Amino acid sequence: MSNREGRNPIELKGWGGRVERAYINLQSNLISFAISVLLLLMLHHYDHRIAWACLVFCAARVVHYAAYGFGFVMLRSLAYFAGLIATLYLFARVLC
Repeated sequence: MSNREGRNPIELKGWGGRVERAYINLQSNLISFAISVLLLLMLHHYDHRIAWACLVFCAARVVHYAAYGFGFVMLRSLAYFAGLIATLYLFARVLC
């Protein structure tokens, strides 16, 4: 039994809740990005396009985090899909 059992976590509202949800979203998307990059490195499939896709993913996630925190829904969605497309491109390069 630890000191965390039985305690209800504080649910953040407003800006704090949005930032927390953006962080949770980043954690779930970072796993697939990391797997694709590690597979590409193991297969020795890396070039300047891979580097650009990684930069796009990182930039998109920073923009997504900020847009999520400030409540810019359209920008948040665009940034999310940019990161998703970059990750899908990396997985496509693993298969090719």
